[in-house]
Amino acid sequence: MKRCLMALLALIGITSLCHADRVLYDLETPGALPPLESQGAEVALARAPSGQGQVLRITASEGRWSSVRFPAEGVWDWRGYTGVAVEVTNPGHRQVQVFLRVENPREESTLRRRPPGNMTRMPVGAGETAIVALRFKTGDERQLWGMHAYPIIDGYPSGPASGEVMDLAKIAAISVGIGRAEPGDEVLIDNLRLWGGPDSRAEQVTPFVDQYGQYALQDWSGKVKSDEDLAAQGEAEREELAHTRPLPDRDEYGGWAAGPQMEATGWFRTEKVNGKWWLVTPTGHLFFSTGIDVVLSGQHTFIAERDGYFQWLPERDGPYAECFGFDPTPLNNAGPLQETGGESFNFYRANLVRKYGDDWHAKWMGMTFDRMSAWGFNTIAGWSEEQVYRKSPHPFAVCVWFSGEERPIAGAYGYWSKMPDVYDPSFDEEVDRVMAEAAAKYADNPRCIGYFVQNEMSWGRGDRFNVAGGTLSSPADQPCRRVFVSILEEKYGSLKALNAAWGADAQSWEELRAPREPNEACKEDLRAFTYQYSLAYFRKVHAAIKKHAPNQLDLGCRFAQYNQETLRACAKVADVVSFNIYRRSVDAESWGHTADLGKPCIIGEFHFGALDRGSLHPGLVVVKDQAERAQAYTNYVNRVADLPAFVGCHWFQYVDEPITGRTLDGENYNCGLVTVTDTPFAELFEAAREANEGIYERRYHGAGY
Repeated sequence: MKRCLMALLALIGITSLCHADRVLYDLETPGALPPLESQGAEVALARAPSGQGQVLRITASEGRWSSVRFPAEGVWDWRGYTGVAVEVTNPGHRQVQVFLRVENPREESTLRRRPPGNMTRMPVGAGETAIVALRFKTGDERQLWGMHAYPIIDGYPSGPASGEVMDLAKIAAISVGIGRAEPGDEVLIDNLRLWGGPDSRAEQVTPFVDQYGQYALQDWSGKVKSDEDLAAQGEAEREELAHTRPLPDRDEYGGWAAGPQMEATGWFRTEKVNGKWWLVTPTGHLFFSTGIDVVLSGQHTFIAERDGYFQWLPERDGPYAECFGFDPTPLNNAGPLQETGGESFNFYRANLVRKYGDDWHAKWMGMTFDRMSAWGFNTIAGWSEEQVYRKSPHPFAVCVWFSGEERPIAGAYGYWSKMPDVYDPSFDEEVDRVMAEAAAKYADNPRCIGYFVQNEMSWGRGDRFNVAGGTLSSPADQPCRRVFVSILEEKYGSLKALNAAWGADAQSWEELRAPREPNEACKEDLRAFTYQYSLAYFRKVHAAIKKHAPNQLDLGCRFAQYNQETLRACAKVADVVSFNIYRRSVDAESWGHTADLGKPCIIGEFHFGALDRGSLHPGLVVVKDQAERAQAYTNYVNRVADLPAFVGCHWFQYVDEPITGRTLDGENYNCGLVTVTDTPFAELFEAAREANEGIYERRYHGAGY
């Protein structure tokens, strides 16, 4: 939804290059302004909280992203400035995540609807006022790099925002809004301005990572400051675990031993009981999967080309030799190492060496399994170590990922990877190969629930026809294009008839493209092909799973975005439909539709994060602190258990990400159950145990039981 707002705002023209802060919009100055565009929000002028002056109020009304966009008349030239900033007040009763985005003009040659730009996000607590600031990503090698969030120095970020390298001479728009908004969320914005210059702040950051991989510029309760602290924390936890009783009424797989006895097949399966879907353990007990993703002995962060970041790095051939690594193929956000890769270090692993000594990996695994039992988690979930799966006393679910050898749809976009061409023989070969490899490791293990194949694929939401539109934008020899064009030729008989129906003007079948704004007839054809493509994808994946691992489940593709055609195709074929749902809650109003899919569903990823324990980025769903993080876990898991289609949810992830960013893409989230020093977040695991202990009674009998 977009509306135009003519408000008493005035743009101060920027015609000269200056390194001082410069106001962009002054809410006190009357004057004419280009129309402002709101999306999913009501926008109005309001009195400032101080009672002096005016602010712009943004109130979320619908959708997950509620914002106001300030378009330029032509373009703005912001060369000579370091970034933009805005003052934000949150008058509400819960924390919100505010985003700030700047754009270059849209690239007409791309299928992506969003123009290139930079974006930053920042949590603003209830009743608080904060400066949300963005540092432009310019490609300047003097900037910090490789992180989703950076140290804040004097109120400004010391590193660039996420997104593309910006052309500061051609800024097309700036947007401010609330991410992952709920209706009624509200912020007040004021003093939108440019700040700094190329010689400010970026080179003034002192080494900010201590020898334990922690943020050195902040202190908090429980921060490790010596090897003795590390040893004492470990001893205290071992003592606590020794006195923690196992969850009652559980079978050897974590299923509900006190519940009804179902058919025992020796393998995990699904069954609908009293209108609710369940997993069933090999011994015939109902099972709700409470899992942990990415159970690894840490993630690496780049150390090459990062002089001045770290207070300590060890010798490469000493006791920490196995903590060094080399990542040759980062996905994105790797700064000067994007094309070459570079040397990396694993601070979590170094702390495990310190904490557990000889045979640290086996001792760490044993501690991890004991924690899971004590905290009530019953599943080792996606992206975990092969050795963890093999040694696990708990059930597990495996993620299978294509190698990239399959032919992509050339004209389609993708984040983790481009969409595969399911009509090319290379797709069949790749699916068979990766499933044969996975099955060779796990197909004979009854603790293996099943397989997720791929993750967060770029299916396109709603009428964003990435698959179908990308297919028509591909070369004439693209197999999926040949299939789609053949379908259209059979339906319309001639290009002239298709042009008339679509309102298009293609001069040949080879030149046919999906219009940027398709009419309903065109949408109908794009939807039909999307469904046919999706059905082919899920059928081929399902066949490979059943060929190589016939006793285990097809757990779907972990949807982060989807359209109804793709969702319908998945539900028709897969044993379980999976979603990654990063929301404060999974409520019946938004997710009750899953009961109509005719298949059980599972959540492959969710988390909450805060900034009160040394993290630089809270993650995808922001909370105030660790106490609120614990409350959010309890609420989320209970809401999932109340939905009849869902058979589990998996927390992403076991360990906090490195504060200087994982090598893959720079994520540095507070998303762990334990810190980089292998210290559990007590508030979170205590809440998890309580929620997980009562999950079977709640799901079987209802929330009021």
